[in-house]
Amino acid sequence: MAGEQLVSFVLGTEQYAVPISQVKEIIHHCNATKLPATPKYMEGIINVRGKIIPVINLTAMLKLAPTAATEKRIVIVETSSLEFGIVVDAVSEVIRIEQSNIEPNPSLSTFKTTISGALVK
Repeated sequence: MAGEQLVSFVLGTEQYAVPISQVKEIIHHCNATKLPATPKYMEGIINVRGKIIPVINLTAMLKLAPTAATEKRIVIVETSSLEFGIVVDAVSEVIRIEQSNIEPNPSLSTFKTTISGALVK
């Protein structure tokens, strides 16, 4: 069975995933240092073993209803040109999805090369 392995995670009541090849690590949520004059979805920066990582609150970016999840995680994603953290409510599992089950890229032009699409139900 071919397909792509993805790390799935939860934001509110929805499930999302990123290619496992782009997930560098998953850490417990920690307080990020806020930066002035950044978008509301920019949670700030964190220091991970001496490397400064920007952290994005994907719930805010996608304008989803915030949750009271107590065990949030930060998924550190690494692409060819970027390394950043995504705050998620929970990490679910590693799944394998056929490319034909992924809808075209949603209109998130900022992350067009990182977000390939949405899972077809």
